Amino acid sequence: MNKRLAHTGIWIDKNKAVVVTMDLNKSIIIPLFSATEIQQGPRNGNGYGNIYLKDFFNRISEMIPFSDSLVLIGPDSTKFSLKEYLNETRKDITILQTRVAGHLGTSDLISTIRTCFYPAREVGNV
Repeated sequence: MNKRLAHTGIWIDKNKAVVVTMDLNKSIIIPLFSATEIQQGPRNGNGYGNIYLKDFFNRISEMIPFSDSLVLIGPDSTKFSLKEYLNETRKDITILQTRVAGHLGTSDLISTIRTCFYPAREVGNV
């Protein structure tokens, strides 16, 4: 995989994240699970006040290549908390989009992320 041409998409909810790094030819899929069931405690003003959630976000951040463009998708507000965390901790990442998406199978997840970075060719162009 050419790291310079690679892009990353992350599907996330409060219990699981799937990090997909791809280029035109390959996709690498890394599933991550939160350390424990997340129980919302008082927020520390930063959206990711729960220590387990912060640890989960840190592990996700470690899977994202440097100087990468990123798309965050998922069914709940966890993607927005991750976006906030990454904006504060990873200045090298450009977050292009945040999208709502329910639970997706592997091929649907790859397809959804691929369309964010590699739009379909116009009809008639070969």
